[in-house]
Amino acid sequence: MESNQNENKLYILFFLVLSVILLFLSSQMSWLRNYISYVYTNTSHDQVVNGRQVKNYFTLFSEIIEIKNENEKLRDENSTLKSQLDTISFLIEENTQLKKSERFLAKKSKYSEVNMFMGEGLEIGYIDLGSDNGVKKGGVVQYGQYYVGFIDSLDRSSGTVKLPYNRSSFIQVSVIKPTNIEGLNTDQLKRLVSEKTKSKAVAIGKGDWVSVENISTDKGVADGDFVITNDPKIGSYLVLGRIKDLDRDPASSSITSSIEISVNYYDLNRYIIEIQ
Repeated sequence: MESNQNENKLYILFFLVLSVILLFLSSQMSWLRNYISYVYTNTSHDQVVNGRQVKNYFTLFSEIIEIKNENEKLRDENSTLKSQLDTISFLIEENTQLKKSERFLAKKSKYSEVNMFMGEGLEIGYIDLGSDNGVKKGGVVQYGQYYVGFIDSLDRSSGTVKLPYNRSSFIQVSVIKPTNIEGLNTDQLKRLVSEKTKSKAVAIGKGDWVSVENISTDKGVADGDFVITNDPKIGSYLVLGRIKDLDRDPASSSITSSIEISVNYYDLNRYIIEIQ
């Protein structure tokens, strides 16, 4: 009994001493506790600030990506609309030109619209009509008053067109002074050629350009003059282009020039052709 009481006293004494020591340490080590608390508080604050900055960065980055995607979408939509408007404008212009062609075409002949597509280079075009559609070899392809080419080969459903650039293309032409030819029919253009011809010549294809050779030196031919087909194998008077870059060689008995062709084959693909 007495032994248990002694043990209890020892426990009480031990806890009293431990309490005093802890109390002492608490008062002496408060600076360390405060320092640790200060460092931890600042670190926690910095982590919160940094976390918010990272969050804001990713939010901003996400918004930039979204804006970029929206801009690309709008750019694609704008490009599509522009392409559609260009197509509509092209079809309107093409339809207007074809309607104008009706006034120019010979009344005694039958004509059909034909699609022509370019191959490599400027020498050959390909049409989507053939002998089954009444197309004949040697038939002339034209765009209103303007000469395009003539049918060089033909099968039942398609054909090839020899263009003025073709190296085997030789066309007899007349050079006339510049004048208003819009709206003239075949007979009026024929009369204009007979009245205003400065010189006869030959248009020869060179692959990527067309030359006019055997131009008379003393007829006053100048850049900008019209070059009109005047060839039996074509059978009609059509505008080929304009004189460009005259070469006046004093030692030569004739003048040579290049032609600025009136029809751009890559901008147009629908033309008129005479059929049987």
